[in-house]
Amino acid sequence: MLERIAKADPAFAAGAAHTLSGSASGIGATRVAQAAERLEQAARAKASSAEFDGAVEALKAATVEASAAITARLGSALRDH
Repeated sequence: MLERIAKADPAFAAGAAHTLSGSASGIGATRVAQAAERLEQAARAKASSAEFDGAVEALKAATVEASAAITARLGSALRDH
């Protein structure tokens, strides 16, 4: 999904980042939400390629971190049952 956002036109990227930000906030993935907001702002401002790419990379890193945390939490919960 992030690769598609990275290659999309600014309006699509901003909309997708906005949706992701709201979803991430809803599950408590604060870092993902903040990174998605940064990407949304960069897309809406039609930021430079370097700034936009940096926002995409920050969002990728945040999603990897959140995924690892969720996996660890689920693994722990499954082992306890």
